[in-house]
Amino acid sequence: MRRDSLDALFSRYVRLRADNHCQRCGHWVEFRDLDCAHCVPRWKKSTRWDIDDALGLCGTCHDLIDNIPSEKTKLFTRYLGEEGYQSLEARAMTPQKPDRELIRLQLKKLVEEIE
Repeated sequence: MRRDSLDALFSRYVRLRADNHCQRCGHWVEFRDLDCAHCVPRWKKSTRWDIDDALGLCGTCHDLIDNIPSEKTKLFTRYLGEEGYQSLEARAMTPQKPDRELIRLQLKKLVEEIE
């Protein structure tokens, strides 16, 4: 799937938020090696840049959750809580055209706050 500058900004935010640690196993990971792992597939535009839809994971944990759906559900439920996870799933099922410029501004602000 093609990535653009908004995808890069989103990935940067998710990896900064993880603070060089895999959000599943807790291991320290070089920033450049930390993956931006989505819960809902990226092709679903309604949640593609939703900050609840991604975690910073090491490659091993990213592969694990992509290959074992129950592990992905368990991880994101633990991270978001049951209600948060259900809300993410509902947003994923709601077709909408995201406001890319508003998302870009929000992500830039979040990145600046962390840096």
